[in-house]
Amino acid sequence: MITLKMVPYVRLITKSQGGLLIFDTLRKKVKSRLLIYVITLILTWGILLIYVWSNSLFIELHPDAFIDASISYEFMYILLGIAIFIVDNIR
Repeated sequence: MITLKMVPYVRLITKSQGGLLIFDTLRKKVKSRLLIYVITLILTWGILLIYVWSNSLFIELHPDAFIDASISYEFMYILLGIAIFIVDNIR
């Protein structure tokens, strides 16, 4: 059985390409940084889950692959949000 070892790379791809595109588009239209952060989290998390689901069509994933990917992604996203919040308040 193949486990989902590619999750760190998927996070980087999702955040660097899709996440930045979504963030830049929302930043021009929405004033609230928290709202932008939450919308970006939900959309990029959806992209990650679609990626994991599409992999499940071709390879057998661990039964907890979706849970593991979600926990890892949300934990890192929350840490990033805390870091951004601290940096913004220092400025």
